[in-house]
Amino acid sequence: PDLEKAKKIIGCEEHRKLALKAARNSLVLLKNENLLPLDQAKIKKIAVVGQNADDDVAQLGDWCLGDRHGNGKHPRECTITILDGIKKIFKGEVLYEKGSKIAPKDKPGSIENALKIGEAADAIVLVIGDKFPYFSEAHPMAKCELMGTQIELLKAMVSLRKPLVISFLGSKPIILPEEFHYCHAFICQFNPGMLGGQAFAEALFGIINPCGRLPISWPLHVGQQPCFYYLNKSEHGGYADLTQEPLWAFGEGLSYTTFEYSTPGLGIPAKAGEPYKVIVTVTNKGIQTGKETVQIYIKDFVVSAMWADKLLKGIQQVELKGNESKQLIFEFTTDELAVINAKCERVVEPGKFRVYVGPSSKEKDLKI
Repeated sequence: PDLEKAKKIIGCEEHRKLALKAARNSLVLLKNENLLPLDQAKIKKIAVVGQNADDDVAQLGDWCLGDRHGNGKHPRECTITILDGIKKIFKGEVLYEKGSKIAPKDKPGSIENALKIGEAADAIVLVIGDKFPYFSEAHPMAKCELMGTQIELLKAMVSLRKPLVISFLGSKPIILPEEFHYCHAFICQFNPGMLGGQAFAEALFGIINPCGRLPISWPLHVGQQPCFYYLNKSEHGGYADLTQEPLWAFGEGLSYTTFEYSTPGLGIPAKAGEPYKVIVTVTNKGIQTGKETVQIYIKDFVVSAMWADKLLKGIQQVELKGNESKQLIFEFTTDELAVINAKCERVVEPGKFRVYVGPSSKEKDLKI
């Protein structure tokens, strides 16, 4: 290999800009009880707690140098961790403590020290998640829960009753303990790459407005697995002791502004072969510019074989200034209504269909 050429290309400025863009757009805000973005005029001291807050390899995920592939790892200065990102942007004092261990070989942190810095701070950022060896195709998890002493650390941070932001930095949804509900904000980043910490800090302080959406449903309990948005409820039957609804559904994600949808209109094609049109107007009801990811789903009510409850058929992301509205048009053809019948044939069957438009796959978020 040409090592000199590799030095010029790998991690070059152009690539880092693209990595930062990807980290910003994939960051998902899943909970915010009027805490974020943090106001630097009011917050003077932040406690950052958790091993993944300053673990560059955990941030990169599988198939990178440093976990199980090859020798060595990427230079530490190439990666901006969550701790790095906060220190770079926050003008006040930043306190840090690992607090817990995740993997068996980790050096243990001190929950006692985490409590001390949390008590001294105006706000707490708790970083939880997973790391190698708990991800990759060769390392499946049976428990699918926070490993090591992270649950004890989370309980300790909640007990302080301070403004608490939980950052999830990992490779997949993890079953969260009951105490997580006491946090004031929750941000998810699935292995966001070298610039993931910068993107997190920018969202934390309102430099960017979160716009990412969950690419997978997040189960409430491991017994709900497999958990996916198009599960046909009649196929499953439900649980006697638990809801079938996930903690967060496919497509969910919040913003620092709010959006409103008009009732969708359906345009019927004048000629065979022409597309149907779904027309909806989206309005930014806040004052801050934000991006909304508008999703269209189609449900088939009359099917000769067992089929999905509803299927995603299109997305459009629109950026709107405060109080701005925009009309969006989705198009689909009858071919998009096809199903696989009992003979394993892909066919379009006559029947009743319903088109939904909204910000996520959750029934209550969708307009008909």
